[in-house]
Amino acid sequence: MNYGKIGPYELIGELGRGAMARVWRAWDPNLEREVAIKEPLLDLVLDDDRRYMLSTRFVKEGRAAARLAHPNIVSIYAADVYDGRPAIVMELVEGATLGKVLDARGKMEPEAAVDILDQLLDGIGYAHSRGIIHRDLKPENIFVTHEGVVKIGDFGIAQITDRSSHATQMGAILGTPGYMSPEQARGVEIDSRSDLFSIGAIAYEMVSGRNPFGVETADPTTVIYRIVHEPTPQLALPPTELAGSMGGAIMCALQKDPAARPATAEIFKAMVHGAPVPTATAPFLNVSNTGELKVNGVPTSDVPAKGEKDSLLPWIAIVLVGILVFGGIFLTANQGGGGGGGAASSTTTTNANANTNTNTNANANAAETVVVPDVSGLSAAGAIQKLQESGFTAKVGTAEYSDTVASGFVLCQSP
Repeated sequence: MNYGKIGPYELIGELGRGAMARVWRAWDPNLEREVAIKEPLLDLVLDDDRRYMLSTRFVKEGRAAARLAHPNIVSIYAADVYDGRPAIVMELVEGATLGKVLDARGKMEPEAAVDILDQLLDGIGYAHSRGIIHRDLKPENIFVTHEGVVKIGDFGIAQITDRSSHATQMGAILGTPGYMSPEQARGVEIDSRSDLFSIGAIAYEMVSGRNPFGVETADPTTVIYRIVHEPTPQLALPPTELAGSMGGAIMCALQKDPAARPATAEIFKAMVHGAPVPTATAPFLNVSNTGELKVNGVPTSDVPAKGEKDSLLPWIAIVLVGILVFGGIFLTANQGGGGGGGAASSTTTTNANANTNTNTNANANAAETVVVPDVSGLSAAGAIQKLQESGFTAKVGTAEYSDTVASGFVLCQSP
């Protein structure tokens, strides 16, 4: 059957079709190789101006993605409008999508899943380093070759980040329910950590055999509500060291608050392999085979059992270290009056004696009230970030158990 041409490329057959585009297998006569060509399906009722705008945007985004040259990203060879038909010419990947692999195999063993996850994080980390956020990562956009090489495709709704804000524009909800981040579902600004949430959802599905938000059985509205509002079901993985670190990394990536997720793909990958993560980045929690609670992969203390292990929900207590530097003067924050739900106040006194090697005014002993932000109920990472933004230094204190509140959130603070 003769499918015609798109520009110089001879169409061999249709590889696939979605709601917004179709992909052709084609022959490049100039370089004598097979390629894949993605062509948007533009509505016939669109006026010329709208058609031109959509075609121009499609080609622009294709050319932006063409800047990416990485073994775990599908290569783009050209993006242009050929005889009125916008098209992206790309590498033809011989293999299957991750979605089809999961349909055929079901859940994977952690060792097989981590191999795919490592390659996925390598590829998306490279894209992020080049200022590109994918925004639609899902199993159907990830390809696995016959040799086991993972390649990320379909940067069709990718956005180039504004390097001054490192965030995409607000207002548009783009992506796929079941894999989009909470901030993406709300239509607010996103950054690269939105992609890491999507990868967390994909990894969760690889090792559990199900989507964390029930996309298999729920309607899109319900799925989006779960993503934004409901806690992610905990993973149940084999009691191995790899599974433990991988599970902790996945659950960290699926935090609602972007500040509580791994800051970069590289950190996510390190967490998967059990490496400690600096406290300046996103802390994560896991429990070792002996029930020992860890923060950033480092044991905090031996926690006594209390009832059945599966019913115990670990907490993190954030202890504020009330020392900050301002103008060369050390300020010591001591807890002020009563407790309660509001922000705590503390009285801070500047001291110009021998405890500081700083020239200060002799009248610097005047008391000054400093408000310590209330971080009760926040995630550990979110609490640390909030305190650091206010100029304080925070430390993770002892781990305690609660029967009423989910793990990873602040039980108490001092002051």
